[in-house]
Amino acid sequence: MLLLALILVSPSQAGCRTIPDTARITSIGRFSDMQYTEEHAYGRSVDLWRAGNCIFGLLEISEGPAGDTPTGLLTDVRSTTAGALSFIAKLTTGITSVDGSPGWVPSRDLFVFTGRLGTRALEGRLRRLDQLRPGVEPADSHIVLRRVPEQDGVFDDAKTYGKWREALEPILRFRGPKW
Repeated sequence: MLLLALILVSPSQAGCRTIPDTARITSIGRFSDMQYTEEHAYGRSVDLWRAGNCIFGLLEISEGPAGDTPTGLLTDVRSTTAGALSFIAKLTTGITSVDGSPGWVPSRDLFVFTGRLGTRALEGRLRRLDQLRPGVEPADSHIVLRRVPEQDGVFDDAKTYGKWREALEPILRFRGPKW
């Protein structure tokens, strides 16, 4: 996986690895294909923000009961002015059994996105790699996430990157990757 991470780092966004806490941020938008039933939610959502030339955000993946959707921070984000976008996100989408383990363990799901960001949609290829089973073929899917109204006001008061990170900490502590 190290090779993938190195390929996805953009030279033009090398300075984005450490965004200053005082950097002003703006929302790019929320993109989703989430579907809901009375008790369940299925799909993906990507929330994107910008600080100067840096894009950052969150990936949510839901595959069951609604609420407390697994959430991962986007890393190794790469973008171009033409709209190309790629990123990596670590998530724990559930629990699984692993050979040699006496019980259930948190999953280690690595998602790699490569595609295009438009004004109305985020479209591209999303690969899911099982980090507990490196020999298993990755699950690939073509996704089209439509821009949707931003839902909750968790980040409404976050006008700087530092305030955004503060608002994010409790979310990742509870819904973030367990690895």
